[in-house]
Amino acid sequence: AVLALGPVPIEGEDQHFRSGFVIHAEKCPNRRGVEAVIRHFTGECLSFDEFLQRLPDEPIWGAWVTGGYPRPMFDERVAEKFQNVELLIVQDLFSTPIWDRATYQIPGAAFAERSGSYVNYAERLQSFVWAVRPPTGAWVEGQLYWQLLGRVGLWNAPKVLREIAQEIPYFAAAEHEMPATGVDLLQRQRGEHEASLSQEPVS
Repeated sequence: AVLALGPVPIEGEDQHFRSGFVIHAEKCPNRRGVEAVIRHFTGECLSFDEFLQRLPDEPIWGAWVTGGYPRPMFDERVAEKFQNVELLIVQDLFSTPIWDRATYQIPGAAFAERSGSYVNYAERLQSFVWAVRPPTGAWVEGQLYWQLLGRVGLWNAPKVLREIAQEIPYFAAAEHEMPATGVDLLQRQRGEHEASLSQEPVS
């Protein structure tokens, strides 16, 4: 399978405040988390533009594109890149040119209608629970994959996070129950690095 990061929206410029607080122009709060998962399984992380450039020459029979951006990110130019894909599944909140081309159209869920985790720019992982129940018939991607994989029981975001933490070293700090403030994913790596340095012989 070819895995690629979706479009990363940028709005304006970073806003810096005296307290050190920053409102980032990049509006993709879990980009680092998604990149870590993709790199683990493929060894690289394709940007969406890189994926679109490769798409016409790749023997890709089927594609699953998921969105949910409030402003159009999948315009006609993007939709045309998928013209040779025989099976196109699009999961989104809004109608777009690529949605109109889809073999199967699946309603998506908004950020307030899902549970999960994200990794911010400072490598801190925090979890959240849904605040609003999605409309009937709208499933988050995790629920759909859970069913397709034949998993038993209900979709459980914390359980999946623990499985990810056991599989992918980058997320190892999330293997156990986390505080409400989240965990620093690099803290364990820093500790292991410092421990290895302390064990080196002094010349």
